[in-house]
Amino acid sequence: MRKWLILGIVVIGLIGSIAYITYQNIDRNLNNLLKQEIEDISLSRVDDGKFVGEFEAFPITVKLEVEIENHKIKNIVILKHENGQGRPAESIIQSVIESNSIDVDVISGASYSSKVILNAISNAINQK
Repeated sequence: MRKWLILGIVVIGLIGSIAYITYQNIDRNLNNLLKQEIEDISLSRVDDGKFVGEFEAFPITVKLEVEIENHKIKNIVILKHENGQGRPAESIIQSVIESNSIDVDVISGASYSSKVILNAISNAINQK
């Protein structure tokens, strides 16, 4: 009986350690995301068309399509958004289309997903 108790304590300790390390890595990754500058876009140099962009900052991944017409952002379609609870950030797309710029405020409560979406838009337009 005592061996099982010791084994249980060791297993719980290992699981706790792995969870802590995982949390620290995710936290560091997301904090770096908030500090990162997003490469600006210059629509005057972009031809009409549809451009796919992606960006990932674990645990958030976004893939989207940006449609450009007459040097303006006509539409943005999210093809994939793995985000945990960041779904409200998708409303940032309307702000980007209306301002024809990625220089918009992030969505309160969904800062990480907002930044990932903006980076994906930048990557699509700048073809990265």
